[in-house]
Parts: sequence; C-alpha cells; structure tokens
Amino acid sequence: MCAASIPADDDRVVLEGRVEKRPLGQGSKSAHEGMVLVLADGSYRVLRRPGGNAMRDPVLEALEGQQVRLRGRIRPNFFLLDPMDDEPSD
Repeated sequence: MCAASIPADDDRVVLEGRVEKRPLGQGSKSAHEGMVLVLADGSYRVLRRPGGNAMRDPVLEALEGQQVRLRGRIRPNFFLLDPMDDEPSD
C-alpha cells in the first residue's frame, strides 16, 4: 500500500494529493496528456473514472491544480476512482 493511502472498505483506498496534467504514454500511439494524482512522496497515479474517456476527461480536468482526497481502487497502471458525488448516477 502506498504511504499516502488510507485504508477504506474492501480493496478501496483513499489517496491524497494534487491533481496535475502530465504527458502519458510517450513513445506510443496512445501518447496524450492525462490527469494524475501526485502524492506527497512525489510519485503519481494516473486517474481514471468508470465510463470516463481515458484520453480526455473534463470531470478530472476540472480538478487540475487542486489538492484532493480521492477514493478508489489501485490498478496496475492507474487509479480507478469511485463515482464522484457530483456525477449523475445511472
């Protein structure tokens, strides 16, 4: 578990950090700028929302520059967020 994480229910964790836009996938066909959560130790996790576009997500882009606390699941290549409070539910 990450030093910046707080245990949550089941396999979910809460991560705290600053949301930034960074180059991702450099050198591949899927190179793009994406949103990441930069943790206190300088490491980062790529952010993804269920149903959100992996290349450009306006909901995550709106968080750029903010210090946040996000809940979700750590996956091998990204942090999959739980649905956010201001998202419409299905």
